[in-house]
Amino acid sequence: MTLNSQNVLFITRANIHAGTENVILQLCEVLRPYVNKIIVCAADGFQTNNLYDMGIKFYKIPDIEKKDPCTILRVCKTINKIVQDEKITIIHTHHRMAAFYVSILKLYNKCLFIATAHNTFYNKKNLTRFAYKKCNVIACGEMVKKNLVKVFGLLDEQVGIIHNAVKPFDGNIVVDPLINNFHNDGCFVIGNIGRLSEQKGMEYFIKAIPGVIKAYPNTRFVIVGSGEDEDKLKALSKEINIEKYL
Repeated sequence: MTLNSQNVLFITRANIHAGTENVILQLCEVLRPYVNKIIVCAADGFQTNNLYDMGIKFYKIPDIEKKDPCTILRVCKTINKIVQDEKITIIHTHHRMAAFYVSILKLYNKCLFIATAHNTFYNKKNLTRFAYKKCNVIACGEMVKKNLVKVFGLLDEQVGIIHNAVKPFDGNIVVDPLINNFHNDGCFVIGNIGRLSEQKGMEYFIKAIPGVIKAYPNTRFVIVGSGEDEDKLKALSKEINIEKYL
């Protein structure tokens, strides 16, 4: 079967992590000229405008993170119907619960099954092993692969590494006034962009600031992002007395 005859289904949760959503949108943009069709399904919250602009069909499914029996049955029924109706030949999941549903429905018997792992985890070991047992796993970094192999027991040869890419920026550059003022004052500026959650390691970034300041006092730090750890990180910066640098 040739690539241009493939019907690809992407399954994720929702716009919980914008990075994952952006990866899916980039994959859609890259693959669209080469495959027969692409379908995306996710819970309510996925930004669909870009999909519709590319002519890609979107299905809303129940939140795959919920594990009550009623939701599990609804998700199973919905995904199974999408695969049948759209004659899906390739399934690419972007959440371990999405991979769980592909596995519990045994869709790997009729479709090429690929899963991208975006984060490291240490919980739900049995569920994770089951979810990824029959699929080709893509880790977005060395530590993600190490986590899957060492913590969850996946085979080393089962997990490949493809780093997430960033599209070249071709828009207008807008100078941020705060950063511009730092530069005008002769400061070095170090930035960190990401979700404010434990997995992004912002805590280590903040804890490293005193050491940098000691060597280079005229340095300022900027964090861009939001997330559940925002208050915790603000408290940490206050605790180690580096608020005026951040």
